[in-house]
Amino acid sequence: MLSVIVPTKAEEYLEKTVNDLLTKAAGDIEILVGFDGEQAAPDFTDKRVRCYTLPLTDGNQMRHVVNRGVELAQGAYLMKVDAHVMMDEGYDQVLIENHAENLVQIPRRYRLDPDRWCFQETDRPPVDYEYLRWDPVRTGEGFHGHKWDERSLARVDIPIDPTLSFQGACWFMSKDWFQQIGILQTEGYGGFYLEPEEIAFQARQHGGDVVVNKKTWYAHAHKPRHYQMNKQERSAYGYAFNFWVHGRRRLFTEIINRFMPIPRWPEDWERYVYG
Repeated sequence: MLSVIVPTKAEEYLEKTVNDLLTKAAGDIEILVGFDGEQAAPDFTDKRVRCYTLPLTDGNQMRHVVNRGVELAQGAYLMKVDAHVMMDEGYDQVLIENHAENLVQIPRRYRLDPDRWCFQETDRPPVDYEYLRWDPVRTGEGFHGHKWDERSLARVDIPIDPTLSFQGACWFMSKDWFQQIGILQTEGYGGFYLEPEEIAFQARQHGGDVVVNKKTWYAHAHKPRHYQMNKQERSAYGYAFNFWVHGRRRLFTEIINRFMPIPRWPEDWERYVYG
């Protein structure tokens, strides 16, 4: 069985997302909707949906909500999705059939028009790959994922392919693998930040990999946000930078060099980062 965890914090499109997940699934699933204390649980009549609530706090508890969902999950497989996502028909079957124990799979990503519940009209390619921005690494501020259109176009015919980073709105792995690699930790990261970066590095530190599976997809509604870091976010980025870039220098170097050339990263990037 697949256990789908949907963390939610006052989400407008939650019921649409849950109904879409139920309707599009080809196999046996359960949906665990985790509330961050700000929203009463809707009355889901489908017995495959279970709701749980964490006590309200001042900060975002996305990591705590997902971790609680993993504890409650009865399935052998886990998928986490944001509460404003539309899925492909049979998404669960495609991911399970193409899975290996030490993989994290990311479906191809499209852009969602949540009001019309369809793809946005755009000339941009689907998002298959992401890289880490160079400037935050160079200045020691951390790292940020960013969509990698050039790689998406160049490798369009490769159905399943490693990706350096990803968005975090939808990921799939086995429950055993989630527990084995030790995610999502709240120490250092807090309750919200750097989920995909932690997953990508932890998976590879434990001999696994993160791949985009273009045989299926999800569509994600963009939620605009301001990018001026608050105190908690700055602390999380500082922690992750020190932990991975300096504390795991050999691993970080191997991962980056595996995906070079990366947009705007110089060939001698190690000289700027390590001196």
